[in-house]
Amino acid sequence: LTKSLPEVVRVLKPGGRIALVVHHADSLPVYVSRQELRHLDFLVRNRYLDLAAEMVPLMAKLAEPTGREFLAQDASANAARSRFDAAHQEVAARIKSEPIPDLLTDVQIFVQECFKFAAAGDATSARERLSGYHAFLLDFRLRLEDLVRSALDEAGALAFQERLARLRGRGAEKQLTPLNVNRQVFGWAIRG
Repeated sequence: LTKSLPEVVRVLKPGGRIALVVHHADSLPVYVSRQELRHLDFLVRNRYLDLAAEMVPLMAKLAEPTGREFLAQDASANAARSRFDAAHQEVAARIKSEPIPDLLTDVQIFVQECFKFAAAGDATSARERLSGYHAFLLDFRLRLEDLVRSALDEAGALAFQERLARLRGRGAEKQLTPLNVNRQVFGWAIRG
């Protein structure tokens, strides 16, 4: 906003008006974003996706005629499965205890789909999908952090409105308008 707001004012037609909608710090999208950031932190600590990636070559063994027998006797395979199972159980427990577990559920479903590819003998696709999903979650985290960081409480919305007024060389609007969707606070209407 430091660079873009002055540019918006600069290109505004003389006598023109600016109307913006910004997220309210107490809105449902911001609340959900905060929950999902917590879930992403948990998944990193839990190592769920890393442990799933370790399981891919083992799942691929299931496509081989003697794969199950080999896996049953391989100590490192059993240790990897135990680590993944423990992480999976932690995710499942968190899903049951969280008010908005959708992200965790989506991750579990995605991992199961990758395991199906691996068990059908396509470990390469499973690895590529997990790697791509990990990159997607990193990008998703940036979007969530940006949404949470840019959400404004009443004091922040008033300061934003005053800043806009100063840039325009006029007095700030007297009224700050909260926006509601289905009787829940959503954002602020900021005019200048």
